[in-house]
Order: sequence, then structure tokens, then C-alpha cells
Amino acid sequence: MPDFQALDETPVIIFISETQAAIQENASYHSRLCATLELLKDIPAAFAKQAAYVADLKNELEQAERRLAGLVEATKKERKEHEAMRDSTGRKLVNRLTGKREAWAERAGKEEREYVKALEKEVKERESISSVQQMLDEAESVLADLSLKAEDFEYAQTELDDLYARIFEGPSQDFPEEDILEYQFNETKKRYEELQRTVNIEDLVVDILGRAKAAVQEARDLFHGAKLSSNLDLLPNRNVSESNPLRRAELKVEEADRLVKEGMKTSEAVRYVRKVDVPGRLLYGDILLNNGYWKSTFQDQLRKSMAQAEFVLSELKSQHTTASRRATTANESLVEVAQILEERRKALAACRRAAFEEYATKHAPPPTYRDVT
Repeated sequence: MPDFQALDETPVIIFISETQAAIQENASYHSRLCATLELLKDIPAAFAKQAAYVADLKNELEQAERRLAGLVEATKKERKEHEAMRDSTGRKLVNRLTGKREAWAERAGKEEREYVKALEKEVKERESISSVQQMLDEAESVLADLSLKAEDFEYAQTELDDLYARIFEGPSQDFPEEDILEYQFNETKKRYEELQRTVNIEDLVVDILGRAKAAVQEARDLFHGAKLSSNLDLLPNRNVSESNPLRRAELKVEEADRLVKEGMKTSEAVRYVRKVDVPGRLLYGDILLNNGYWKSTFQDQLRKSMAQAEFVLSELKSQHTTASRRATTANESLVEVAQILEERRKALAACRRAAFEEYATKHAPPPTYRDVT
């Protein structure tokens, strides 16, 4: 006869997944992190607002100190004029003897009033600076306190994100909705990172082409200067000194050519632009005196160089404009994807928290010996 009593006492073994086990094990820690974040949820916005307030006060204080420096100089000037008028015994005597005593007194009074007015402005500005400084000290104290709380918030948020990553990252059959949101978040993150790389490249190309354009423009202006010199029968020779306009133009042409090649390495969208020819050496020396043949040859070379510079500058302007449009489009796309990424991050975090709390509530671990006693 079977022993039914023995069968009834057989323990029931319940198998749970690693994810479920991890949730049970970290339930208490999860609750503490969530409580901390709830308590400090308004801190990041408050910190940013206070930091902006402190920056405004510093700017206001800096402007006030500049105004005060000007007022101090004005006060010194007025005091000097007032004291000179007040202490001039000789002038007093002359005006008394010539019957201009009243005019002297009126002028002296005017100098005194102007000095007092300047002094009042200085004192008022000093009082204003003292008030702003006090406000700044108080604001910085508040900011320091908010900074510590912001660090606590960031630490708790990082810990919670790491906890969710350890428990939920990857396929989890127990929480299919979380898997879907995780996939969407990861795909959006990949797209964001790709766009960020594109933005970095396009911004760099805009900077490179902008500098190349400026170099060619400066070279063109130097060619114009050389042409004016040639009209005065002074023909610059580029191979003598770096102060020479043609030598400086050559350096700018080299700089532009190097930048264009750098841009081509950075992005396939950058097209090569021919290098501007710089008029070569005619004779030795910084300048050449008038000579009909050399002057004509030199001016022909200059005209060709100036025409090339205009063409290259036009091409670089076109490429720079196009690159700027690409950079603007890429930045706009990055902002849009960043918003989507943040929305999906929040949705994933909310799903993970809900799944965590729901399972932890329904499958709370048995009380420990310490809990019972």
C-alpha cells in the first residue's frame, strides 16, 4: 500500500530563469535606487538653472567692474580740476583784483558740483558691485549644494542603468516586450552614432574649406598689391624674403593646396581645385627697376595668376557652400534622431522598471532568518 503521506511531503521544486533570479536578488537595491532618483528628480533642471544664474551674475559683475574703472578715472579727473581751482591762490587774487570774483566763485562751484556728481556715481557703482557680489556668493553656495545632489542623482541613474543592462541586456524570453524596445533602442543608437560621425566629418570639411578659401582670397589680394607695385615700376620678386607680397602669396597658395588635399582625404565629396601659379623669379633682388620687357612679362604672369585665383576662389566658395548645407542637414538629422533615441531610452527604462517591479512583487523572496527574528 503506497505511503500517501510521504508523497504529500515531497518538496515542490520551482525552476526560474537567470533573469528572474537576478530580479529577486536585486529587488531591494533596485527599490533604493528608484527611491533616490524620485527624491532627486528635480535636481538636474535646478542645477542647470542655477548654473545659468551664476553665469549671468558673473557677467553682470564683470561689466560693473569695467564701468567702475571708468568712473574712478572720471572722478580722479574731476577731483584734480576741482582741487586745482580750489587751491589756486593766484587766480583768486587776480579775479578779486579784476572784479571777476563772482565769475570765479561760479566756476569754482561748477567744478565742485561736477566732482561731487562724479564721486556719487562712483559710490553708487561700488554699492551696486557689493550687492551683486553678495548675490553671487549666495548663488554659488546654492550651486555647490546642487552640484553634490546632481552627482548623487547621476550616480544613482548610472547604477540603475548598469543594473538593467546586466539583467535585461540581450534576449530574454520572460520579457518579450522588453526585447522589442531594446532592439529599437539599439538600432536608433547605431543610427545616432553614424550621424554623429557624419556631422563631425562635415563640420571638419566646412572648417578646412573655409580656411582654404581665406588663404586663396589673401593670395589674390597680394597679387593685386603686386600689380599696383608694378604699375609704379617696382616689380616684386617672390624668391627673396617672406615680407615680399609674391612670397607671401606663394605661401598662401601652398597653404590652400595643402588644405584642399586634406579635405579630399577627409571626405570624398571634396573635389580637387588646381593650384594657383605664382609669377616666378625674374631677376635677383627684392625689387626690379623699370624695364619694358620684364615689366610686360611680369604683368602678364600676374594677370594669369589673378584670373586663376578668382577661379579657384569661386570653386572653393561653391564647395564651401555645399559642404555647409550638408553639415546643416546632418546636424538637423542628428537632433531629430537624438530626440527619438531619448524617447526610446525612456520607454525601455520604463518597461524594464515595470517588469522588474511586477516580477519582484509577485515573486518576493522568502523572509530571511533576520527578518523573522
